Amino acid sequence: MGTFSVPHYLVISEARTYREAALVLEQHSMLGRTDLFWPAAMNAALAVELYLKAFLVEQASLEIRLSVPGRNASHNLALLYDAIPKDWRASIEAANSRLDPPLQLDEIFKLHAVYFTKVRYSYEQGAQKTIRSDLFALMDRMEDICTALAPTVVTPDS
Repeated sequence: MGTFSVPHYLVISEARTYREAALVLEQHSMLGRTDLFWPAAMNAALAVELYLKAFLVEQASLEIRLSVPGRNASHNLALLYDAIPKDWRASIEAANSRLDPPLQLDEIFKLHAVYFTKVRYSYEQGAQKTIRSDLFALMDRMEDICTALAPTVVTPDS
């Protein structure tokens, strides 16, 4: 079975692809394609969700999966954050406190708790009608935190 590290690099890698998509779409929206800001926000919310899920994996075989608390939290950022074991939340908070300015992560996760489900289909009743730019700051902060906490891997050839 082997060992694995948290935050899990495969989940972080996937989060980074959604982060990159969000940034590209955001850039195009600022160049006049304002219709692309909505999918940029959706990708940013999904990136944040995946960064959180990188702390909620378990491994029973060669494949990883979300822990039961992670699966129960679904897309809710506040519930995902609360599902992260206390020692890892403390590490996340410590990494956040070393960044400038430190963010009130628990408050921001509550603010954006169901953002992904409310942004992905703008035409639905109950859909989010405004997009907050602090979601992109949260996405970047989670990238910085995961980078700071990710284990350094040294290969035998290094």
